[in-house]
Amino acid sequence: MAELAQIRREHVHRSVAEYDPANPLGEHRLVQGHQEYDAATVVLDAYWLATGANLEADGEMLTDRDCALLLRGLGFEVQGPSLPPVRWTNAATVGTDHSHATWALAARERLEEAARVYRSVVTVAELADFVQRRSQIRSAAASTSWLGDVLGRVATGCADRAEPFLSSLCVDARGRVGASYATSLRVLRGVTPEDVDAQSAQERLDCHRHFGAELPEDGGRPTVFLATPAPRERAAREPRAPRAATARATTTRSSTRTATPKAAPPPPKPLATCPVHFTVLPPSGICDYCD
Repeated sequence: MAELAQIRREHVHRSVAEYDPANPLGEHRLVQGHQEYDAATVVLDAYWLATGANLEADGEMLTDRDCALLLRGLGFEVQGPSLPPVRWTNAATVGTDHSHATWALAARERLEEAARVYRSVVTVAELADFVQRRSQIRSAAASTSWLGDVLGRVATGCADRAEPFLSSLCVDARGRVGASYATSLRVLRGVTPEDVDAQSAQERLDCHRHFGAELPEDGGRPTVFLATPAPRERAAREPRAPRAATARATTTRSSTRTATPKAAPPPPKPLATCPVHFTVLPPSGICDYCD
């Protein structure tokens, strides 16, 4: 019997990287970005990469639809006819702890993939979507209410293994790590960096080194991913026509005012987070997930 369970996401990624564009596309396709790949071809190649054997020679006859379902089970996006709808399980049905623990396993899997590619990161939106598709457990709540706890569990697992924190590879749209990352550093390592963005950049580089990413000759450098808005271009104004002199305009004042410089606004206070679940506390100060 063919050992299909040996096919992992890394084998599929390698198959896609080595994919021959000359292969004809069948009805069922793996979709990554704007590219499409024949699902059956990818699975056959991924099986060979995983086992060193030929899937068809092992006596396993998979249809194109079977290959598409196998890829979907690994969390990949597939398209094709006769694919059944995804059977979602509501996170509220299985409970907070079970759903968060399952999502943490999926999150680690995706973040490890990013760690193996130099300067690769995963956005918050992408990770939240992936862990739900991978586990087929979906939450009606916004990801901001539960992803912090999931990343905190990932960081705890890394600390137990004496690894760099994979959670540093998850950034928001501006390229910043979330509040749960700083909480993980404080709770698991007992440190509070002055510049969490600089610290997370070094942590990402440590992840790339630890998980075997191909690094440049200089060993790589910490990279802070901070998106800055492009400066606006102002249209050139036409010079105003001089106004006619009036009696009021020609009147001079005997005294002048000196502008008083405004005091700089105080820096924003850090958000209070739960040291157990790594989530931002509501106004009540009581974590929603603590008993």
